[in-house]
Amino acid sequence: MEVATGATRCGTHPEALAIDTCSRCGAFVCERCLVLIGEEAFCASCYARRDVSGPASLRAAMALLCAGFGLFFVPPLSLLALLLVWLERRAIARGDAPRTSVAEIRAAKVVAWVGLVLQLLGVGAIAAWSWLLANLDL
Repeated sequence: MEVATGATRCGTHPEALAIDTCSRCGAFVCERCLVLIGEEAFCASCYARRDVSGPASLRAAMALLCAGFGLFFVPPLSLLALLLVWLERRAIARGDAPRTSVAEIRAAKVVAWVGLVLQLLGVGAIAAWSWLLANLDL
């Protein structure tokens, strides 16, 4: 594709015609570089840098809280934590949640899985103990 003389060109791909500007830095972007989040246009580097500081989302905090309580007190909360982790990962991928939530959802995922494994081991130990008591002649 040949770009007309005087036409606005992409800052990354000078051979391509710019179709929009980055809402953060104002750089001209072509069709290949353009990343839309809702109605906002971003260049690739600004998209990668968005929301890298600030608080995590409420959903990420709730996932970590549910995983913690699921580990010690209420086993079904571990499953809820895993659901919240999955929802938060999808929201981050869409650009609807801050990327600062990644650390919290990683921790929530680990704690929730550890909780589920410990709960399964506990149920297995109780079942084994019950079987032994029922089948031993004392």
